[in-house]
Amino acid sequence: MDIDALSEEKVQEKDALFNQIEQVEKERNEALEVSLEKVMFEAFAVVKETARRLKENKRLVVTATDLDRMHAAAKPMWSCRVSRRFGITAG
Repeated sequence: MDIDALSEEKVQEKDALFNQIEQVEKERNEALEVSLEKVMFEAFAVVKETARRLKENKRLVVTATDLDRMHAAAKPMWSCRVSRRFGITAG
């Protein structure tokens, strides 16, 4: 759509709509940042512990829960790549 073909009123409507979208995105990003800050230290600890275990063990054996199996069934390629990359065997 050519901007010149739009009336001034339509341009202002679209501008207001884009401003609303930007405001919603800004609010969403601020809320996301708060949420991420709440879990940051725990997430770092999990990643650090996982890295330590992978470094110390040639092979890591884990037990899959029903939820894990459900997710693996929904995304089998992801599960397969992780297993091959890290030598993880799910039981």
